[in-house]
Amino acid sequence: MKLVRLLPLLLVLCAPACGDDTTSTAPSPTIPTAVMNVYTGTLSPKTPFFYAFSPTDSGSVSVTYIGAVDSTGATVDAAVTIGLGIPKGTGCGTTQKATATPGLNAQLKGPVSAGTYCIDIVDNGGLSSDVTFTVRLVYSVDPIVQGSAGTETFSSTMTVGGAATRTFRATANGSVSVKLEGVSSAVPVGLGHGIPGIDGLGCFFTKAIRANAGDQISMGADAGIYCVKVYDAGNLTTTSSFSVEIVHP
Repeated sequence: MKLVRLLPLLLVLCAPACGDDTTSTAPSPTIPTAVMNVYTGTLSPKTPFFYAFSPTDSGSVSVTYIGAVDSTGATVDAAVTIGLGIPKGTGCGTTQKATATPGLNAQLKGPVSAGTYCIDIVDNGGLSSDVTFTVRLVYSVDPIVQGSAGTETFSSTMTVGGAATRTFRATANGSVSVKLEGVSSAVPVGLGHGIPGIDGLGCFFTKAIRANAGDQISMGADAGIYCVKVYDAGNLTTTSSFSVEIVHP
């Protein structure tokens, strides 16, 4: 079993900030009762990767393959197989499996009781080199997310080589879109959408694009906390202002 970066969170203690130069967080009360972990690691072509987790109560578990990036930071859309099971020898004895592409909806769900379980992830043949992946694991009681559905506006400035990040909360399962409404630069900027690092470091992308005004990323998502990041894609020569529209359930 390889060692992965584990960022555990009892959601009632969520640290919402993530980002580089500028972080803006919309306040919203929560009374969550689930435990969420974010795992990152290196996945090699056709090489299994697994890690263990230990819920302390009976409940359910949901696994979401958030996505992966290559050595340049570009998002990789290749499919993987994720499995849920019990550690067996030096591997994971999976009892459930699912083919997963990067997304914000859980691709694998199942019941658990107190004990030790494992998540297995393996390339389906689409990888040509190592990638850094992110998986979100939520177990025990389903989270209770409070807040208001609707549209938010994220406006800020970005320096050369910099970035700005905003976290937001989807209050129910549904469709989320982030749209670059406007940008003062005449060159494309990076627009990424994913989940925030629980330790406040970064935004783990499910999808990232080079965007001009009017471009957007739309995808389905489970209720939870997400992030949008606007960043210099290597083209800025001066500080740029921008505005992003975030629509969530």
